[in-house]
Amino acid sequence: MKKRGWIFVGCSLFLIALFLFIQWNPFLLEQPKIIPPAQTSNILTKLKQVSDEKGKINYLILGDSVALGKGAEIGAGYGLYVQEELEREWLHVELDNQGVSGQTSSELREMIRKPELEQKIRNADLINITIGGNDLIKSALDQGNWLQALSEFASIQAQYNENIGAILDHLRSLNDTAPILMTTLYNPISTEEIYYPLTEKLLQKWNTGMRKISSQFPEVTVIEVASLFQKAKKDWLADEIHPNEYGYRLIAKQIVEQIRREI
Repeated sequence: MKKRGWIFVGCSLFLIALFLFIQWNPFLLEQPKIIPPAQTSNILTKLKQVSDEKGKINYLILGDSVALGKGAEIGAGYGLYVQEELEREWLHVELDNQGVSGQTSSELREMIRKPELEQKIRNADLINITIGGNDLIKSALDQGNWLQALSEFASIQAQYNENIGAILDHLRSLNDTAPILMTTLYNPISTEEIYYPLTEKLLQKWNTGMRKISSQFPEVTVIEVASLFQKAKKDWLADEIHPNEYGYRLIAKQIVEQIRREI
């Protein structure tokens, strides 16, 4: 046989052997697994999906006078500014502010069980809560003694934490999909006041408890505003307690940043 013929036979035998080897080793035919890049998402992405489906976003605000917007010139609070920023993302946002001036966590706990408000909660696509500032204040007013109220701080906070747990539990029983954003409490006391260090320490403890309770529920985020005001470069208060328009814009900015934050 000529040399060329031997080369042909040799190549043929090699290809047949390779074919048989692959047939007996099916793992060689498997495509390598491609690991997709980690998917990032945020609350804004979810809201856009809801908007595509419903044509709008129902934005519900619950809580006290800060939630309501007391102190702002136009009386709208942070909700209006959050709405404006979300509409810059081409979302149609319907704002429903159910804040009540002077409301405590115990009163909010009762309020959300009213049938009309329960329906609003079911229909909500985004929920904001600001509550707790009146719990300690009302205790002091009822007793007519700030020192007595401070001495009972632990029991007041324990009741607040119980109320927050009950509020979030009820909200989630009515609506298990809408993101819930809770703002921390802030310290309106001037740093120059002699009792500022004590109030700051108690405030931090209060907000830590809020975070701990909130972490037990899905899609509940605590928005840090306490440190935000400490860094403010100009006056952010309208009176001794409530933010002015600038203060509410700072809160709104912090809320919107959380909505846009990748998770």
